[in-house]
Amino acid sequence: MTRVQYKRATSESCKLRAGRVETKDGPRNVVALAALIQVVTHTASSDAQPTIYVATIMRATGETGVQTHFNSFLDYIERDGGHGICVTPFMAPSILVYPIFAFRRLIDLISSTLSVQWYRYWHGRLLQHVLARHLRREARPVVIYAQCPVSAHAALRARRSARQSIVMVVHFNVSQADEWAGKGKLGPESRAFRRIRQFERLVLSQLDGIVYVSEFSRRVLETRIPALATRRSTMLPNFVTLPKIDSFGSSIGRADLVNIGTLESRKNQAYLLEILAMAAAMGHRYELTVIGQGPDRVSLEQYAEELGVRHQVHFLGFRRDAARLILGHRLYCHVATMENFGFTLLEAMSYGVPVASADVGGTTEVFDDGVEGFTWPLDAAHTAASILVQHLEDGDRLAAMGSAARQRVADCFTTDVVASRLLRFLLGRDLGRSDVV
Repeated sequence: MTRVQYKRATSESCKLRAGRVETKDGPRNVVALAALIQVVTHTASSDAQPTIYVATIMRATGETGVQTHFNSFLDYIERDGGHGICVTPFMAPSILVYPIFAFRRLIDLISSTLSVQWYRYWHGRLLQHVLARHLRREARPVVIYAQCPVSAHAALRARRSARQSIVMVVHFNVSQADEWAGKGKLGPESRAFRRIRQFERLVLSQLDGIVYVSEFSRRVLETRIPALATRRSTMLPNFVTLPKIDSFGSSIGRADLVNIGTLESRKNQAYLLEILAMAAAMGHRYELTVIGQGPDRVSLEQYAEELGVRHQVHFLGFRRDAARLILGHRLYCHVATMENFGFTLLEAMSYGVPVASADVGGTTEVFDDGVEGFTWPLDAAHTAASILVQHLEDGDRLAAMGSAARQRVADCFTTDVVASRLLRFLLGRDLGRSDVV
């Protein structure tokens, strides 16, 4: 309790005592004491940290970097003595959830554009329903930490008062419209594509705060939506808990290279196979572990066969322990054509594994070229293979990069370093960058 609150409680106590001076009645003393306890309890509870609601249209658990982000943050809030709740559309009554989401599979067979629209509308609508149910019971201030524009829109429609602030984190690359186009679900010139971008402009301009995970995403969004330059915002990278490295990593040699991600065109694994084939043509046969599932699985296996490297590539499919499997590899290879931040780069570095990536999006905000890893081109497989061979054949240099990578994570990207700053920003204790003081 603060000194001001103590004085207020004391003042209330004095008033109560003054009211019973003449009677000195026992029951009235009890009533007065109960009233004093109520005042003290109220003032003490007002100091408690507001509840953080993580709003997401994803399931509460899963293998994506977004799910890792908000679950790690919720764990941190609990350790800090606060209260955090994850709210998803899957918490709506199952009689609504399963028929609605199942019907989308049929729509997808007819029109991918309609499928995207169905997905966004109903995930948002059900999330709004669940959030509203929670928020109408909240008398104290709360913070809604939205994980995408659709969840932010649901929060805007569900909140009951200005005491329920909404902050969104920017996980997406450029725009969610661009991500759907990258999956082949929307045409980049289509009306649906333009409507998603307009939707983002409308929603983001109404938020109480924005968290960017890279300076790249800040630049892109503030260029697209100039009004965001005046919104309260901060740049805080993704974070991981620094894992303990035991004999598990050193005793099990899996392969030279590893890649984790959805098997889809944007992740560009086909190019990584070409690099592997080029290196083999130079006389260096490296083994590659590919972890992840997706629509390109069959075509990638066929392409590896055509390139003559199928026996060098191990497709493991989806694995819940994907990050743990990085151990035992010499290099993490990233070949995505666009990445807002590059969460898997961070995971690899946390295990002391150096990284290779193109300079796209916010990837080089994670590591420095030549220190914790190296960059390579995405349009010249022969050149990339030469760079790969140069580094893999220099064991001392690669080991030094691995040590530097783990230290970089320890210094800049651990949960304790970043999550505490994120929590302060959400609670308004760190104003971030804003034109409003």
